[in-house]
Amino acid sequence: WLLVEKPERTVWSGFFPLRYTGAVAIFVGMAFVAPLLAGLLVPAALAGTADRPARRRIRAVGVAAGIPLLLLLLLSLPESLPRGLAAAGITLSVSLLAGGLHLLLESLRASPSAAQTAASLVAPALIASLFVLGPGIPESGDGAAISSRITWLLALNPYSVLAYAVFDTDLLTLRVFYSNHLAGYPYGVPRLIPGMLFLALPGLALAGAAFLIRRGRRT
Repeated sequence: WLLVEKPERTVWSGFFPLRYTGAVAIFVGMAFVAPLLAGLLVPAALAGTADRPARRRIRAVGVAAGIPLLLLLLLSLPESLPRGLAAAGITLSVSLLAGGLHLLLESLRASPSAAQTAASLVAPALIASLFVLGPGIPESGDGAAISSRITWLLALNPYSVLAYAVFDTDLLTLRVFYSNHLAGYPYGVPRLIPGMLFLALPGLALAGAAFLIRRGRRT
């Protein structure tokens, strides 16, 4: 249920076909910028309110995460709203992961600036993983192992989840990736809800661990 085998078609999301012209093209561009933007703004908001009450921090994080989410939803109107909501879910999941890591590092007595720096690398690292790790996959084992690694690399990358589960784009057939020959192997394509959970649940777990560590110090 986590992944679906890549079928011989170009529609995986279940959404109606989208014409990539005019305002829709701007929305698509924003959908791919939003996870990176949220992954940078949320740690910055937490670092800037490190010595403030919890309510103030929650408001700051809400504003930081809300900026890209609001832009996404506004740009998706009217014909792309279902895709806008899906892209917003992925963006929110990245926000949770980056925010959770920041809170955990703070609870381990890292300085706000150090925690911000580390947490701000989460989104770029996830996005870059396909570029950095992809070229080495064909040399990493036999066919089954290669297919499995490609599948999980796609499942954990916000951009590949957006590409397959929201915009029906076979990412590995794009020119920038095709030279790695990854598209020649069988692989599963990411699904929307599991893709969001892969990002959000670790973030919530990290935030929960941070809360328990802080609570333990007070008792």
